[in-house]
Amino acid sequence: MDKYKEHFWRNIRAKLEQWERAETITYEEVYRFFHNIAGTAAVIGMEELGKKARRLMKRLEEESGNVWTSAALKEHVYELMHWYYDETYRDIPPHFSLSKAEVEEAPLMLMIDDDPLFLMFMKEQMEKAGWHIVTVAQPEKAIAQFYEVKPDCIVIDVHIRGTDGLTVLKELKAALGQQFVPTVIISADDREEVRLQSYALGADDFMVKPFSLSEFLIRVNRLLERKRQLEGLLLVDELTRLYNRKYLPEAYRQFENERERLGKPYCIA
Repeated sequence: MDKYKEHFWRNIRAKLEQWERAETITYEEVYRFFHNIAGTAAVIGMEELGKKARRLMKRLEEESGNVWTSAALKEHVYELMHWYYDETYRDIPPHFSLSKAEVEEAPLMLMIDDDPLFLMFMKEQMEKAGWHIVTVAQPEKAIAQFYEVKPDCIVIDVHIRGTDGLTVLKELKAALGQQFVPTVIISADDREEVRLQSYALGADDFMVKPFSLSEFLIRVNRLLERKRQLEGLLLVDELTRLYNRKYLPEAYRQFENERERLGKPYCIA
């Protein structure tokens, strides 16, 4: 029955992503969406989801004839998607956590996605694993956050309202210059052209939603280990463990980019 559940959720996610790109969504379309879920969920062994869909249908009846924007509709599907993320990504293994020493140097992740519920869930789960995470729901703020938090890894969703994740990836790679910060693209769209374009623009990994959370953590952790190894070989003095002269041009370039972006004077000692 699992394959039917997987297909069922894939269809739900596809519809929600379609609505994210739509200017308006009608009452009839939303009601039919919940009606189909309520009718199918119980048949494939998802009784609790069917009950939730019926409750949402009843609540929706009070707004008959309404037309919503994508943002306004999210409050109606919040309960449904919260249940989805809880069921889909609950596989974080109890043994995957950082030691006390590692927590003091825990990696900082920058995650860019316009789905606030997904961001909330990932932040909660990744912090359980001992990582720090900064979330960005507005793509236009991604570059500013990059300069502000200086992340160890960046995770970007392909489909972001108002732009697309690959444009954000391209801008971030330009800001990075020669500095190595692993970037991971995530998407429900697993078409070959999307994956190839992601890699061509500099993505270090590509993961399809919904993904195994334990696999996500392990794959990202491998990228972080690679980053530490490269920095140790190229940019850190072996004796003092401080950044060496090779790091100076890159650090100066980042300061200059920040000055141009903010238009403020600064001093370097």
